Amino acid sequence: MNRRWLELYEEIDGARGQKKDWLNGLVVQVRRAAEKKLCATFEPYRIRPRGDVIEIAPRSDGATIQTQKAFVPAIALSELPALQNARMSFRVKLRADHKAIEQYTISVVGEERTSQRPWYARIDLDPQQRGQGPCGHPLLHCHVGVDHTEKNPQETRVPLPWLAPDAAVQWVLATLDPRFEP
Repeated sequence: MNRRWLELYEEIDGARGQKKDWLNGLVVQVRRAAEKKLCATFEPYRIRPRGDVIEIAPRSDGATIQTQKAFVPAIALSELPALQNARMSFRVKLRADHKAIEQYTISVVGEERTSQRPWYARIDLDPQQRGQGPCGHPLLHCHVGVDHTEKNPQETRVPLPWLAPDAAVQWVLATLDPRFEP
């Protein structure tokens, strides 16, 4: 087995327990998006802890993202150079003691402005290793595609180095708008 894949796994698994205010980090990134007019100014206030989960609170008139299992609350994104009708959602699950991240998902869906084709990007941190070895289904990985509700056996998972949930939000937004590049 390639030693680098094992090192990457160990780096990611060890970083789950960083001492950090996960909620505040997410609020800061959404506040930055609001300041750049990518979302409404009230959106940072929708990020709430609920037990051991940090997520976007639903609104009766709010945006959603359809997943394979349900519609989840989302933040409407506007003024993106390449996407229209864009929405971002995230969910961070902490371990019971709230001292470590068990898993998270950051998703953005929308339509390409020029072709009107569906587009999505999603970053997943899985609770444990899946698949055959660290490369078979990387612990922290990104999906990019044209239809986030379809799955097929050839789905691409691109491995990522450790990204805290707030850094993952910043990374996804930076792929959509260069003003978010660090």
